[in-house]
Amino acid sequence: MQERLPNPQEVFNTYFFPWYPDDLSQREYNCIHPDIDELEILKGTHIREIQPLNQEGRDRAAQQIDGMIHAMMEDWPTIVGCAGDFSIDWIQEFEKKYRYDGIVNLIKQSPPDNYSNSYLILCCELGAAISIALQAEFPQLQWIYDLPYWDSVLFDLNSHTRIHPFHWAMKALSSEFETCSIADKLHSCVSLLEE
Repeated sequence: MQERLPNPQEVFNTYFFPWYPDDLSQREYNCIHPDIDELEILKGTHIREIQPLNQEGRDRAAQQIDGMIHAMMEDWPTIVGCAGDFSIDWIQEFEKKYRYDGIVNLIKQSPPDNYSNSYLILCCELGAAISIALQAEFPQLQWIYDLPYWDSVLFDLNSHTRIHPFHWAMKALSSEFETCSIADKLHSCVSLLEE
């Protein structure tokens, strides 16, 4: 009998929620986020007006995301077997490796009380990869940084659309891994933004 994979909310509760600072752990939106949602703002609002963090906080989140991008570029050629310059092909190779068995093995070697566990790191590297792919296809997307950094979103100011790349990654490494490929989600998302 196959082991049951955690659903996305269980992934969030187990691997991510414990690392929220105490002053953030009770905030209303501590759950798995939707892939895409719309931010209700007045026409003409500047992106700086909707940033939840001060400049120091934004710099910290940006540095952590840049660190995950760098780690992904360093790790994936070995871990996933990617070659050449980064492209959506890297994400497709990742998805081939991290199907049911790959996710089960990853969970087994990832104690959730260790912030550097393989599951959390690889999940955040996948979120970083998704963000690079989205921005390559739709350069107008800008970061709205948040802390923890995995709650940061990519935002299209014209359509007021928010995209949650790190939460996409949590879903991809959960019981929902078969529901939709990340590559398909990326194409659908870009098509929506281009309408």
